Amino acid sequence: MKKLISLLLALCVLLPAAALAGDGRKPMLLLGVDYYNPKVKEPTFWKRHPEIPIEDCFYFAFDDWSKLIPEKKPDLVEFDCGQFNFYQFRETGVLADLSVSEVIREATERLRPDIKALVTTVDGRILAAPLRAWSYPLMWNQEAWDAAGYTEADVPQTYPELLDFLESWIERIKKNPVKNVSAACVTNYAEIDLYRDVGWLIALLIETWEMQCAYAGEPLNFDTPEFIDLLKRTRKVGLALFKAEPRTKKRRSRMLLFSGDDGEGKEYGYSHAIPLRISREQPPLYYAGMRMLAVHADSQWKDEAIAYIEEQLQPERMQLPNLLYTDFQPGTYEAWGKAYTYTEGWLRDMDNLEGHFVFAPHRVNETNFSSIKAFMERDMSAEKLAKKLSILKLDPND
Repeated sequence: MKKLISLLLALCVLLPAAALAGDGRKPMLLLGVDYYNPKVKEPTFWKRHPEIPIEDCFYFAFDDWSKLIPEKKPDLVEFDCGQFNFYQFRETGVLADLSVSEVIREATERLRPDIKALVTTVDGRILAAPLRAWSYPLMWNQEAWDAAGYTEADVPQTYPELLDFLESWIERIKKNPVKNVSAACVTNYAEIDLYRDVGWLIALLIETWEMQCAYAGEPLNFDTPEFIDLLKRTRKVGLALFKAEPRTKKRRSRMLLFSGDDGEGKEYGYSHAIPLRISREQPPLYYAGMRMLAVHADSQWKDEAIAYIEEQLQPERMQLPNLLYTDFQPGTYEAWGKAYTYTEGWLRDMDNLEGHFVFAPHRVNETNFSSIKAFMERDMSAEKLAKKLSILKLDPND
């Protein structure tokens, strides 16, 4: 028994030391790293570098990463800019400068202006390396637009103008329906369809308000007369639109408006996007998401972490960098088991984009679902909803 106790005590002493690297460093702490990438089928970086001990940083789904990173101090972080406000976080000094790497410097120089501005500082530091970016704006469909007899002059340039356009469309189709053209999806679902158009319009209004606040660096406040009036008008227009448009059992209608432009092979792109803004005095904005890699400023594994990032930036590992780089070429690309086609027209639109992508979290819609639904169904006033939306929550179950 004494020998067994002695052996257990010896193991207790040895185990912490065994967890250290050969040079005495603690294991490299990873946060969110190795996000699922089906394009990479060969052994991972860590299997090819067994000399680097690694440890995953535990976190909850709705943790605030702006607090999590300084508290846990992970050596290497892979994150979605929707998880926290990176515009503010980059000023904290928590992230290491990656400009020591020629590979990262070269990739950063090729980034599109809004993305480059996000991950770099005025003094030339590089705080993160983007891996993938995406954006799904509200767009107008050229084919449906032509069929309805509209021109580019009819395209809404603000959210209130979008409501004006829909009100005009409602009055038009009441008198003379346009065959096989609708404002939105017109399938015959269940009774909940009554709030279909109210739903997507409110989501767009909230996102527009949220993005403008984020871009201007202003506190998020929905409790204003202007927003409340827009909420009321949105519900009225959405219900009227659902009532006016005929419903079919199949998706035969061409939609005037649709969400997203992700490699569908169209000869146009952001020239057909409706900007997120309330007035024409505001800049045209487009919500975008992005995954990035960063290194903690206090990391003892900076060289190894940077080597990992350099490997992820190799062309054969990148998943559709269409929104990332200025030198992205037209063509068809395979990703996630699907083919994506980008035309010269799409790229030309991207190069000539007027406005800005905003890489900020938009949590208000997803964390206030029950309140928004109550407003749509007239169980909550616009005034009460505006107050609830102004309280930013991280967990939708709160």
